[in-house]
Amino acid sequence: MSRFWIASFLTCLVICVCALPGATVAQVCPGTAWERVAPKDAGWSARRLKKADAVARSLDSDSYVVVSGGKIVWEYGDTSLASNVHSVRKSIASMLFGIARDRKQMPLDRTLADLGIDDNQGLSPTEKTATIRNLISARSCIYHQAAYETKEQIGRRPERHSCRPGERWFYNNWDFNALGTIYQTVAGMTLFDAFESDIAGPLQLEHFRKSEHAVFHREDVSRHPAYLFRLSALDMARIGLLMSRGGDWCGKRIVSKGWVEESTGKISDTNRKTSYGYMWWVGEDGRQLGAEFKGKTFSARGARGQFMIVNPADDIVIVHRVDTDVKGQRVSPRDFEELAQAIVAARR
Repeated sequence: MSRFWIASFLTCLVICVCALPGATVAQVCPGTAWERVAPKDAGWSARRLKKADAVARSLDSDSYVVVSGGKIVWEYGDTSLASNVHSVRKSIASMLFGIARDRKQMPLDRTLADLGIDDNQGLSPTEKTATIRNLISARSCIYHQAAYETKEQIGRRPERHSCRPGERWFYNNWDFNALGTIYQTVAGMTLFDAFESDIAGPLQLEHFRKSEHAVFHREDVSRHPAYLFRLSALDMARIGLLMSRGGDWCGKRIVSKGWVEESTGKISDTNRKTSYGYMWWVGEDGRQLGAEFKGKTFSARGARGQFMIVNPADDIVIVHRVDTDVKGQRVSPRDFEELAQAIVAARR
């Protein structure tokens, strides 16, 4: 048999094996730098992505990035600028709690009373029955004042002692901030230290420097500070890609698949056209922030226009950033929907 026919036979064999149900295709993960690919080679339309750019220019968008199959297919703006991710910090904390739980360091059903967690003027005995699980799902029913709350959060906060832990979902900064204290109490290190060693290092984040980009924000209203991260769009996309891959980073297990599934599963209904898991927003019927995807989708969201959409079925990550150091800059979820729809429409 000639070399030509042998080569052809082997090529067909590889194609057929890869096409078999359940066949694994090698993942692509960024190394010290991202690999970039032409949109048409990844099944995207450059012409339509340019239309998405026009939408971004009509908003206060500073940057966005589209990752498909582990490679960057499109960038807009300065994707290397590290800025405040606001409430995206909570989804990051969820991952760190999952890693600690995987190591059997974080028993989710321990109560605040067990852990010695309290606050100014004291929590009630009922409030202290709240568990770590209640807090990571925003169901503690502890409506104490909290650091780093927006006016909207303060205005919507229910009356103190109006429910028992586990009974009601409310997007509550007290829960999220207290989790930072709980993590340090149980794991013996701050969330920032854990992020540096367990996520930033293994994922080779390009722009994160803990000394510059991680800070606690304290206010007199509560003992529990907010933990603020500054990340670039490119580094956020690495975090999204890790979640898209079920916690696996090209063969290295960072977060267990079980935790990724559990934390991004529907736990609570919300009034925001989406569900809530363990500090992740969970799409309904493949919808996320106005855009339609195939299969499960979930997102991390932060004030004034920080969005990270993850679609594991098609291995797509979309990150959108607004530099809120610039006074008045903001993109609302409703405004972002138009941009998200334009981006998704570019996928052929």
